[in-house]
Amino acid sequence: MALPTTDNRANVSLDELINELNTPRQEFETPPPSEPRQPVPLPGDRSKIDPEAAQRVSAETAAAAGAQIAGLVTNGTQALCAFIGGEKSDKYKISAAQQRDLAESYAKVAEHYNMSETNPVLAAVILSLVILGQPLRDAFSDRRIKKVEEEQQRLDQEQKRQALEMLRMRDLLDKENG
Repeated sequence: MALPTTDNRANVSLDELINELNTPRQEFETPPPSEPRQPVPLPGDRSKIDPEAAQRVSAETAAAAGAQIAGLVTNGTQALCAFIGGEKSDKYKISAAQQRDLAESYAKVAEHYNMSETNPVLAAVILSLVILGQPLRDAFSDRRIKKVEEEQQRLDQEQKRQALEMLRMRDLLDKENG
Protein backbone atom coordinates (compact mmCIF):
# COMPACT_ATOMS: atom_id res chain seq x y z
CA MET A 1 0.00 0.00 0.00
CA ALA A 2 1.29 3.45 -0.88
CA LEU A 3 1.62 6.20 1.67
CA PRO A 4 -1.11 8.79 1.57
CA THR A 5 -0.27 11.94 -0.35
CA THR A 6 -0.89 15.42 0.91
CA ASP A 7 -3.81 15.78 -1.53
CA ASN A 8 -5.93 13.03 0.02
CA ARG A 9 -4.52 12.87 3.53
CA ALA A 10 -7.93 13.58 5.07
CA ASN A 11 -9.46 10.63 3.14
CA VAL A 12 -7.25 7.94 4.75
CA SER A 13 -9.20 5.55 6.92
CA LEU A 14 -8.00 4.35 10.30
CA ASP A 15 -7.61 0.77 8.94
CA GLU A 16 -5.32 1.96 6.14
CA LEU A 17 -3.20 3.89 8.62
CA ILE A 18 -2.89 0.85 10.95
CA ASN A 19 -1.95 -1.40 8.00
CA GLU A 20 0.74 1.09 6.98
CA LEU A 21 2.15 1.17 10.52
CA ASN A 22 2.22 -2.65 10.68
CA THR A 23 4.11 -2.97 7.40
CA PRO A 24 7.74 -4.01 8.07
CA ARG A 25 10.23 -1.23 7.57
CA GLN A 26 12.78 -1.36 4.81
CA GLU A 27 16.28 -2.07 6.08
CA PHE A 28 19.16 0.11 4.93
CA GLU A 29 22.79 -0.90 5.20
CA THR A 30 24.83 1.56 7.21
CA PRO A 31 28.15 2.36 5.56
CA PRO A 32 31.24 1.48 7.60
CA PRO A 33 32.91 4.39 9.39
CA SER A 34 35.62 6.03 7.31
CA GLU A 35 39.14 6.54 8.57
CA PRO A 36 39.52 9.64 10.71
CA ARG A 37 41.04 12.47 8.73
CA GLN A 38 44.37 13.82 9.88
CA PRO A 39 44.32 17.56 10.60
CA VAL A 40 46.21 19.66 8.10
CA PRO A 41 49.02 21.55 9.84
CA LEU A 42 48.88 25.33 9.51
CA PRO A 43 51.85 27.10 7.97
CA GLY A 44 54.47 27.59 10.63
CA ASP A 45 52.98 24.97 13.00
CA ARG A 46 56.16 23.30 14.20
CA SER A 47 54.38 20.61 16.23
CA LYS A 48 53.16 18.82 13.08
CA ILE A 49 56.40 19.00 11.09
CA ASP A 50 59.16 16.44 11.16
CA PRO A 51 62.22 18.67 11.59
CA GLU A 52 64.42 16.43 9.46
CA ALA A 53 61.92 16.13 6.62
CA ALA A 54 60.82 19.76 6.56
CA GLN A 55 62.45 22.08 4.08
CA ARG A 56 63.22 25.56 5.26
CA VAL A 57 61.69 28.35 3.22
CA SER A 58 64.14 30.38 1.21
CA ALA A 59 64.89 34.00 2.02
CA GLU A 60 63.08 35.02 -1.18
CA THR A 61 59.96 33.07 -0.18
CA ALA A 62 60.04 34.59 3.31
CA ALA A 63 60.49 38.06 1.79
CA ALA A 64 57.51 37.49 -0.52
CA ALA A 65 55.38 36.33 2.42
CA GLY A 66 56.52 39.37 4.41
CA ALA A 67 55.63 41.74 1.56
CA GLN A 68 52.22 40.10 1.21
CA ILE A 69 51.47 40.41 4.92
CA ALA A 70 52.74 44.00 4.98
CA GLY A 71 50.50 44.93 2.06
CA LEU A 72 47.44 43.42 3.71
CA VAL A 73 48.14 45.02 7.07
CA THR A 74 48.97 48.49 5.74
CA ASN A 75 45.88 48.58 3.53
CA GLY A 76 43.77 47.30 6.40
CA THR A 77 45.24 49.84 8.80
CA GLN A 78 44.65 52.67 6.34
CA ALA A 79 41.01 51.62 5.91
CA LEU A 80 40.54 51.22 9.68
CA CYS A 81 42.00 54.66 10.34
CA ALA A 82 39.69 56.18 7.73
CA PHE A 83 36.73 54.48 9.37
CA ILE A 84 37.69 55.60 12.87
CA GLY A 85 38.59 59.14 11.84
CA GLY A 86 35.69 59.60 9.45
CA GLU A 87 38.08 60.94 6.81
CA LYS A 88 39.27 59.78 3.40
CA SER A 89 41.81 56.97 3.54
CA ASP A 90 44.45 59.08 1.75
CA LYS A 91 44.91 61.08 4.95
CA TYR A 92 46.18 57.95 6.71
CA LYS A 93 48.33 56.61 3.89
CA ILE A 94 51.21 54.50 5.17
CA SER A 95 54.56 55.70 3.91
CA ALA A 96 56.66 53.51 1.63
CA ALA A 97 59.41 53.44 4.28
CA GLN A 98 56.99 52.17 6.93
CA GLN A 99 55.64 49.54 4.55
CA ARG A 100 59.20 48.44 3.68
CA ASP A 101 60.11 48.20 7.41
CA LEU A 102 56.97 46.19 8.03
CA ALA A 103 57.70 43.85 5.09
CA GLU A 104 61.26 43.27 6.35
CA SER A 105 60.00 42.53 9.87
CA TYR A 106 57.35 40.14 8.58
CA ALA A 107 59.95 38.42 6.37
CA LYS A 108 62.01 37.69 9.48
CA VAL A 109 58.92 36.29 11.23
CA ALA A 110 58.06 34.19 8.15
CA GLU A 111 61.59 32.82 7.97
CA HIS A 112 61.67 32.06 11.70
CA TYR A 113 58.33 30.21 11.60
CA ASN A 114 59.05 28.63 8.20
CA MET A 115 56.02 30.29 6.63
CA SER A 116 55.70 30.42 2.86
CA GLU A 117 52.35 32.25 2.84
CA THR A 118 50.37 34.73 4.87
CA ASN A 119 49.66 33.51 8.39
CA PRO A 120 48.16 35.86 11.00
CA VAL A 121 50.43 35.24 13.97
CA LEU A 122 50.71 37.19 17.16
CA ALA A 123 54.09 38.57 16.16
CA ALA A 124 52.56 40.11 13.03
CA VAL A 125 49.90 41.89 15.06
CA ILE A 126 52.45 43.22 17.52
CA LEU A 127 54.74 44.43 14.74
CA SER A 128 51.79 46.13 13.05
CA LEU A 129 50.82 48.02 16.17
CA VAL A 130 54.41 49.07 16.86
CA ILE A 131 55.18 50.24 13.32
CA LEU A 132 51.74 51.63 12.47
CA GLY A 133 50.70 53.01 15.86
CA GLN A 134 50.95 56.70 14.89
CA PRO A 135 48.23 56.65 12.17
CA LEU A 136 45.92 54.80 14.56
CA ARG A 137 46.47 57.44 17.22
CA ASP A 138 45.89 60.20 14.64
CA ALA A 139 42.62 58.57 13.62
CA PHE A 140 41.33 58.44 17.20
CA SER A 141 42.41 62.05 17.71
CA ASP A 142 40.56 63.13 14.56
CA ARG A 143 37.46 61.39 15.80
CA ARG A 144 37.60 63.22 19.14
CA ILE A 145 38.17 66.56 17.40
CA LYS A 146 35.15 65.99 15.14
CA LYS A 147 32.95 65.23 18.15
CA VAL A 148 34.10 68.42 19.89
CA GLU A 149 33.50 70.48 16.74
CA GLU A 150 30.00 69.00 16.33
CA GLU A 151 29.18 69.78 19.96
CA GLN A 152 30.50 73.32 19.53
CA GLN A 153 28.27 73.82 16.45
CA ARG A 154 25.28 72.52 18.38
CA LEU A 155 25.98 74.90 21.26
CA ASP A 156 26.45 77.85 18.88
CA GLN A 157 23.08 77.12 17.26
CA GLU A 158 21.43 76.88 20.67
CA GLN A 159 22.99 80.19 21.71
CA LYS A 160 21.74 81.87 18.51
CA ARG A 161 18.26 80.46 19.10
CA GLN A 162 18.24 81.81 22.65
CA ALA A 163 19.50 85.22 21.51
CA LEU A 164 16.70 85.43 18.91
CA GLU A 165 14.15 84.46 21.54
CA MET A 166 15.43 87.18 23.86
CA LEU A 167 15.19 89.75 21.03
CA ARG A 168 11.61 88.70 20.33
CA MET A 169 10.71 89.00 24.00
CA ARG A 170 12.32 92.47 24.20
CA ASP A 171 10.39 93.55 21.10
CA LEU A 172 7.15 92.31 22.69
CA LEU A 173 7.91 94.20 25.90
CA ASP A 174 8.76 97.35 23.95
CA LYS A 175 5.44 97.12 22.09
CA GLU A 176 3.53 96.66 25.35
CA ASN A 177 5.34 99.55 27.04
CA GLY A 178 5.40 101.51 23.84
